[in-house]
Amino acid sequence: MTIVMKKIEKSFGKTQVLREVDLQVEQGELLALLGPSGSGKTTLLRMIAGLESADAGKMTIKGKDVTNTSPKERKVGFVFQHYALFAHMTVAANIAYGLKVKKRKDRPSKEEIETMVNDLLTLVKLDGLANRFPAELSGGQRQRVALARALAIKPDVLLLDEPFGALDAQVRKELRRWLRTLHKQTGITTVFVTHDQEEALDVADKIVVMRDGQIEQVGSPITVYEDPQTPFVYQFLGNANRFNGRSNEGSIQVGNAKWETASAFDNEDVVGFARPHEFVVSKSYQGNADLEVVVQSIHPVGPIIFIEATQPGSNDIIDIQQPKKVWSALNLNEGDTMYIRPEKIGIFQVDDYVI
Repeated sequence: MTIVMKKIEKSFGKTQVLREVDLQVEQGELLALLGPSGSGKTTLLRMIAGLESADAGKMTIKGKDVTNTSPKERKVGFVFQHYALFAHMTVAANIAYGLKVKKRKDRPSKEEIETMVNDLLTLVKLDGLANRFPAELSGGQRQRVALARALAIKPDVLLLDEPFGALDAQVRKELRRWLRTLHKQTGITTVFVTHDQEEALDVADKIVVMRDGQIEQVGSPITVYEDPQTPFVYQFLGNANRFNGRSNEGSIQVGNAKWETASAFDNEDVVGFARPHEFVVSKSYQGNADLEVVVQSIHPVGPIIFIEATQPGSNDIIDIQQPKKVWSALNLNEGDTMYIRPEKIGIFQVDDYVI
């Protein structure tokens, strides 16, 4: 293991921000800490860096107990959301800074530093910009300089705090793709914080979903998206429709529809979640799995049609997504009745359901 945290706790005054957090980050892993504001993800990242100390618990990096060690002793590279570049220094000087402030016995020679800086400029695709100043660069270029500066010290762990949060959507998408490639090239264990679900799903090898200072679920992007273990994960990691129903021998009764489930709950009130793209839609009634709804709005976005529907007598919106070709064949319009059934639904006890 590269990073192991056991029973980590942290409070600021009377507010507890981390509660008995247990987490393992494997060597060479690209891990995302994902959660809403106030979930504790940034505090946990700063704790790995040594910028915050734990009130309780233990942390090791590469087998070494670092619970009470300073940031300098941890060999960790940290990239902040707003770059934190030195405005009066050139790109090359910014990248070389961490090397030049090393103790004399550990400091590379001037020639070695120059070679390392040039290699890093090539790695982050900024060749030819060594003598420019941060003000002369785009936001995406400044972020890559910050990453190169963090990599220059050859850290055991690279930490990124909302690395693309200050950039526009198109640049964020390009840098996400670039970060995946960079990680494959370097193999450095990397932990990054984000509140952007799409970013976490797109970039990470593993996602840690956090809420109220605790870990809700840990797993691969596919696992946490397709097999959420709590109602919170279902709703936070991608859009999901909520249905209240009654469980009965492997099924849930929602309105007049009976949906088969893998749930073990029997004869009790439950809450079910189904994602918008996981509905089968029909124009006519096909059987007892069909839930009658009324089309309220139709909104095409590229190849996908976004539909809002409601059950008769209800104002609760059900979000549905259909491929344009499938929807066109149905020939349905606003105000029409149609029938839906989920291909997959997650079932939880009502007591588990908390917004």
